[in-house]
Amino acid sequence: MEVHKQAFDLDMQAALDAILSHTYDAVFVVEQKGEGWFISIANHQMVKLFKQPLEGRFMSRILLPYQYDKLKEKFQTVAETQQLINFQVDTHFHAEDQERFMDVRLIPLMKEGHLQGIMGVLHEKTETRRQGAENKNLKERFSSVFEYAPNGVCFIDKEHKSFMVNPAFAKVTGRPIHFLRSHALEDIIHEEDRPVFLKAMDKVFSGHRSYDGMDLRLLSDEMEEDKWISLSMSLSQEHITAKPYLILQAVDISHRKKEEQRLIKLATKDHLTGLYNRMVFEDALKRYIKQAQRYNQSGAILYIDLDDFKIVNDTLGHEAGDEVLKEVSRLIELSIRDSDMAARLGGDEFAIILQYVSEQEAQHKAMQLRDLIKNMSLEYNGSQVKVGASIGVEPFGLGENLEANILLKRADKAMYDKKALQKEERNQLLGSLN
Repeated sequence: MEVHKQAFDLDMQAALDAILSHTYDAVFVVEQKGEGWFISIANHQMVKLFKQPLEGRFMSRILLPYQYDKLKEKFQTVAETQQLINFQVDTHFHAEDQERFMDVRLIPLMKEGHLQGIMGVLHEKTETRRQGAENKNLKERFSSVFEYAPNGVCFIDKEHKSFMVNPAFAKVTGRPIHFLRSHALEDIIHEEDRPVFLKAMDKVFSGHRSYDGMDLRLLSDEMEEDKWISLSMSLSQEHITAKPYLILQAVDISHRKKEEQRLIKLATKDHLTGLYNRMVFEDALKRYIKQAQRYNQSGAILYIDLDDFKIVNDTLGHEAGDEVLKEVSRLIELSIRDSDMAARLGGDEFAIILQYVSEQEAQHKAMQLRDLIKNMSLEYNGSQVKVGASIGVEPFGLGENLEANILLKRADKAMYDKKALQKEERNQLLGSLN
């Protein structure tokens, strides 16, 4: 029986030696001898820390006085309470050593109710602390960059909710941060652009692509101008849970869009009347003709030239003439449908493309418009301004394959024929009155 017990003790000692030699922590055992604490066991990690032999030496001979005094107080606490204690310490273990951050655990070793010694376990957390400090610095830098970034930035989860929003994003969208964090982002996108935005979000979340500079309109009050943003989207994921989220960056491009629209208007619209110019009209006419031929539809061109316009310019001045052109343009726009198109071709000449009408319907529209212009009430500097209109009608479509420039020339000729006929009718009327 004694043999087995001895063998068991030897096995336990071997196991303890194995643990002490293979653990990454520094482990030591101290026993109290007189007024001092004597190191009876120190594993290789402990020796490595101090770079000197430790077993069989007093702690007071190894540590600096202030270090020993602090540790002695801890030993005394363990001895009195017979309870393990944990604490942390920043310290140097030898002259050339860098400062280390250690977790220290002191464990009372008891036998039959009496303290035999104290085991100390030192777990180094210097690198963990350094990485924690670096992570904290990175977080603080990120927070600073995020907070003061000139561009709007927000993070969107799979439910389309913003869980991080910086002040610039709130400014760009014109909504407070608390509103953006409590609403789905599509709620602030213009209803006409919303389907495109949602489709783009789905593609980014699926990992198929990212977007750099998607132009979108935001919802705005009826009295406000459209607000435009350029939105970039990319996919990321939460580091711990791996949940995907979108990083959105937004820039206010309302001014740029306004300038683009102004330039487009300059390039496509007549600056005086606001009607389309000749270049846009001719391009549109080509499309209308192709569509009519493809679907066997009919349409017509109205070619308008003002009568007696030169007299207005000569007698009342060009400013009066400009007012006539603007009022005629207003009447033209009021008299056509959304599917039709009107343009000022130059001088006092206008043209209209009528879709889905027969020649008879086009002739009827021409008569209505001529009467509108003839009965137009316009006063300039106390004088009543009166003009007339000659309107030529040229149908297109229903299988006839004609070029746009030929149709326009035909409409122009029809207008001059109408002008000549009206002049002849007027002369005959004057002759009969005389």
